[in-house]
Amino acid sequence: MKILRIKYNRFICFPKRKNIFFCLKYCFFQRLKVVIIGQYPYHEKNQADGLCFSVYHGILPILASLKNIFTEV
Repeated sequence: MKILRIKYNRFICFPKRKNIFFCLKYCFFQRLKVVIIGQYPYHEKNQADGLCFSVYHGILPILASLKNIFTEV
């Protein structure tokens, strides 16, 4: 993944490089059936955790997109 190494060395990127494939900790790639792509990524430090529509525990205020999801659920 040379391109990722270059981008992470040159720019401020989110989520942390070690968390790019964080979802695979919870979902095995071989069993994957659906991918949900968000409208835009979380872009502030310590927000993007590598999971779609998810932030690190304790991030306040709750982001608007997450408020909408919680309201619908």
